[in-house]
Amino acid sequence: MIFSIIESIIICYGINHISSSIFFLILSLIPILILWGYVNNKWNEKKSFRNFIWISSILLSILFIFVGLVLNEKIHKCEIKEELERSQIYYKEKRREEFIADSLQKVQDSLYILKQSNILAQRDGKKIMGSFFWGMSHKDYKSVYYRIEKETNGIITVNGIDFKLGHPTFYKNQLCGFTIKTVRKYKLYDYDINVFDKEDYEYNKYIQDKSTIYDYLLKRYGKSFGNESTIHIAAWPFLYKAINFYKADYESERQGAGTLITFHLAIDISHPQLIELLENEKDSIRKQIEKERTENIERERQKKAKFSDGL
Repeated sequence: MIFSIIESIIICYGINHISSSIFFLILSLIPILILWGYVNNKWNEKKSFRNFIWISSILLSILFIFVGLVLNEKIHKCEIKEELERSQIYYKEKRREEFIADSLQKVQDSLYILKQSNILAQRDGKKIMGSFFWGMSHKDYKSVYYRIEKETNGIITVNGIDFKLGHPTFYKNQLCGFTIKTVRKYKLYDYDINVFDKEDYEYNKYIQDKSTIYDYLLKRYGKSFGNESTIHIAAWPFLYKAINFYKADYESERQGAGTLITFHLAIDISHPQLIELLENEKDSIRKQIEKERTENIERERQKKAKFSDGL
């Protein structure tokens, strides 16, 4: 009986304070001790009352063990459920905080872009660079382009890095964008472990040129936007002039244990409003072409179907 009482105390304490494995070990040892006491008493004394007490202790111990294990399992499940609910609440709050922080950052970025666009537009006006201006005609563009071709073999320099002019973009005979690419074509060997040879001259030259161009753009236009990826490096999406700094003509070719990557560094300069009008016009043309194609297919179908009329 004393053992049963002790066991009841252990169960009540163990449910909330002892780990499941230790708690189960203690509960397993108690009936073994009681059984040992019962057998020892059976051999030494023949009194039925003492035997009754020992048997009762064993039965009570088994009952307490069963009740204790059931309660412990239920409490354990409740604890897991509570922990899961706390985790869900924590992650919901964390996501909410991240969403709010992200939203605030987007608002701040938008205000910065708007403010910086006004400052830069007042500074540069319609000037893109050199003698190139937004809205200039094909004729005026070619005049400047051919002068560059004649005087520098078509090469312009940005902060000491040589570039060549790419193909221009026009909307209704108005210059709305063009690209310049580095004269140098970078060739980097990328191993399977995705680590470049840091001692390689070509790699160091690429890093140096990229930093030189980026630092120049950062100093002239301020904060950049967009995380660097395989192709994209940085962007300045201002309202009067959108600038993208990226890797152009990017190619990768498997060679032995690694990959040979080749590309030019490029700066794409465009006028957002004019580019949007150009894209809308292209989209309208595409829709018109698709509509005419669908109508032609339907006319052909009807033309063919009339020859089988009445079949």
